[in-house]
Amino acid sequence: MVTTHIGPRFGHEALGEIHNSDISQWSAELHACGYQHSTVLGVISLLGRILGDAAEDGLIPATPIHHGVTARRCPTSREKMGSRGVNIGTAEPAPIRESQRE
Repeated sequence: MVTTHIGPRFGHEALGEIHNSDISQWSAELHACGYQHSTVLGVISLLGRILGDAAEDGLIPATPIHHGVTARRCPTSREKMGSRGVNIGTAEPAPIRESQRE
């Protein structure tokens, strides 16, 4: 995970230059690339342990990963639909299924 995911994204940055917003954006990018939520969660968790150890060793003042912020799962297509069948992301009506026509 370090050489495949973490290194390519954060390997060129000093630990103190990694911010929570960077991690949140990266998490969203991993989801957008099609990685499963469990994979993204595992990668973010490992990065959190690395940064936590760095903070404990005094290499950075504190870990930028907050306990309330984790890898957010991308909403499913069903979750993207509002209660009235409108796609929240595009505000377009949801397609009508054959079972709904009548």
